[in-house]
Amino acid sequence: MGYTSMKALNHLSLKNQALLFVLIFFVILILSYVIPFNIYKSTMEERTSYASNRMMIQIKDNISGFYSDMDGIASSLVYGPTVQRYMATDNRLAQMDMEEELRRVFVNTIIMKSNIKGIQLYDKQGMLTAKIGEGPVETAISQSLDHTEYSGVMEGTNAVGPSSLHHYYMIYVPVFSTENIGTFREQLGTCILIMDTRNYSNIVTALRITPNSRFFLLDKSRKVIADDSGKADVSDDLKIVKSKSDDYLLQELPLDASGWTLVSAIPKHELWKDLNTIKRITAAVDIIAIILLVLAMSFFSSSVLRPIKSIIDFMKSISRGGINKRYEITYNNEIGVLATSMNNMLDEIDRLGLEIHIERERLYQLELVRKQTEISALQSQINPHFLYNTLECVRAIAISYKAKEIIDISAAMSGLFHYSIKAEDFVDIREEVRCIEQYLNIVHIRFAGRIQAKLDIDERIVRDKTLKMIVQPIVENAVFHGLEQKIEGGLLHIRMYPDKANNIHYEVRDNGVGIEKKRLDSLRDNFQNGDLLTFNSAGSQPGRTSIGLKNVYHRLKLFYGAAATMAIDSMPGEGTSVHIVFPKTKQ
Repeated sequence: MGYTSMKALNHLSLKNQALLFVLIFFVILILSYVIPFNIYKSTMEERTSYASNRMMIQIKDNISGFYSDMDGIASSLVYGPTVQRYMATDNRLAQMDMEEELRRVFVNTIIMKSNIKGIQLYDKQGMLTAKIGEGPVETAISQSLDHTEYSGVMEGTNAVGPSSLHHYYMIYVPVFSTENIGTFREQLGTCILIMDTRNYSNIVTALRITPNSRFFLLDKSRKVIADDSGKADVSDDLKIVKSKSDDYLLQELPLDASGWTLVSAIPKHELWKDLNTIKRITAAVDIIAIILLVLAMSFFSSSVLRPIKSIIDFMKSISRGGINKRYEITYNNEIGVLATSMNNMLDEIDRLGLEIHIERERLYQLELVRKQTEISALQSQINPHFLYNTLECVRAIAISYKAKEIIDISAAMSGLFHYSIKAEDFVDIREEVRCIEQYLNIVHIRFAGRIQAKLDIDERIVRDKTLKMIVQPIVENAVFHGLEQKIEGGLLHIRMYPDKANNIHYEVRDNGVGIEKKRLDSLRDNFQNGDLLTFNSAGSQPGRTSIGLKNVYHRLKLFYGAAATMAIDSMPGEGTSVHIVFPKTKQ
């Protein structure tokens, strides 16, 4: 094609150019691969299936011959005079006299087939009466057998005593009385032949159709009895074949006498090696395809790749600091539209970037001011509120007593004050627990033991970090607004424990006077929707009684955000519980 065609192609849409390329690609793909390979694949699979089926029939005939041999050996054994006399008598002494003769019969039978590894006789009740060689002792022998049955493959580790068996199976042969032939046949018991599976490896082995084709002999449970490799354990080989069944040509042939199955597995990729003729045809098609592809890529490069590369280079220059540059538009197709849109986008980015920078700076300054104001307000509320109540308690004790309680309560208050003014926002949970214990000591002295407290602290969390002064305000609120008003006193239960979601739980429960439902709903609404500074300036009595809870809630939200929750439940006359959940932190 000449310059005119190149210029015309530049005015085509990118969609039409892509469709042209895809069309050429698929024509080449269909001509070169799909049609010839499908023909070859179908032909080879049909021929291979036929050859594999012939081999499987031959193997089946060999196995059937082995079954016939075993039927003859089993019949000779169980209908011989020695076994018949031994099984017909119930006299144990008579059986003991025949044991040596029975043993010779067993040995002669084993000599006839080397893969017979053991023989067992069971009476009418299914009890073992005689055995020789290897194999497990059966505990539930069916007496309803009317024909010979084959078991599945078993592991040699089930054998009793020393055993050379790795895998074995059993042949169950019913023993009928030879007397009264033609009328009712009395079953005297069952004979079990313990068989080594290794003889089947020789039977299954056949001429391989491909180098890695396989034959497997499976029992009724689809366990491998033998295969053509001769390995002791090929269960993994069969698993690989099953997991990649699409990669193998699989055929099955049932063995009616035993219920077993013969399986042939031929790797499909080995069927497609002799492709010389098809390769020559494919090579010719590929040459044509390459020529067409080169022409198509030439067109595609000039109309798509080159302008796209130009745009990429321009964008890289923008990322290196040339934000004020604009792309020079030289195309009239979608590339040109894209370049125009890109230039417009850069203009918009410049404008938005400036607006965002100004807005972020403003919001950042506002956020700093807001958080500093809230945190300062919170911290300034907690200490005076707590110290006020503590000093009132010290004053009341000083008036009422002239004893060491003043020393104790002053020491506790000093420790609390020292803890509350620490600069750190986060402390170990054990420090928070120590603060609570000091406060509870003050409460115990103040109320002369009328208010009892129980601490239940999980030792797994004592080294984890917590926001300082979280539990003490809640405990204080429970004492002075829940338990103090009860004449008979009350109980305060404090729990701290982790959960499986890597959260820490604080629970403070009291059996005090509780909170009325209307007040409780108002308190919950204030937590969710209120402003901290509004809470601080509240002048009503309800506002003052809940200030500790509000401060705790908003401190949690400031430091943990949505990951922290605080729930309050209360029933008038029954008590109040506060449940706090927040994520673990190592800061």
